[in-house]
Amino acid sequence: MLLLGTGGAGDAICDALVGAGVKKIFVTNRSVYPAQDLAARYPDKAQFIYFGIFPVRHAMAESDLFINATSLGMAGMKEFSDLGFLRDAPAGVTVYDLVYNPRQTMLLREAEKRGLPTVSGIDLLLYQAARAFKMFTGKDVDMPALFSALEGKLD
Repeated sequence: MLLLGTGGAGDAICDALVGAGVKKIFVTNRSVYPAQDLAARYPDKAQFIYFGIFPVRHAMAESDLFINATSLGMAGMKEFSDLGFLRDAPAGVTVYDLVYNPRQTMLLREAEKRGLPTVSGIDLLLYQAARAFKMFTGKDVDMPALFSALEGKLD
């Protein structure tokens, strides 16, 4: 799998994937040192790659999951300058973009054009909120109502 981004979300995702038994995680980031540091924490599982089109394309060709854990594509932020790495994605690789606003990012649109399964960051946003709500109040959240309440608010 290929993980782009090593901030708080990327760090937690890498830790969870290693704990879940993922055999190989390619880790990249726009800033080199955080990606190197994260990969070094899991020397048997994670491999640092430079954030460049050729290393990312090579890693994508070997992956079954791509996770964007950066702000690239978020409303008001920079977009991906090149999504060419998706050309090398194996059939069926899932593209998960943690960005939730807009719901349908350029990354997700391009992945869908290529017939790849996609996951939006909206699920992470809402399930994280529901878990925090339960931790603070002891009460469960009506998830369908939460999803309905958000409908039309983003995009």
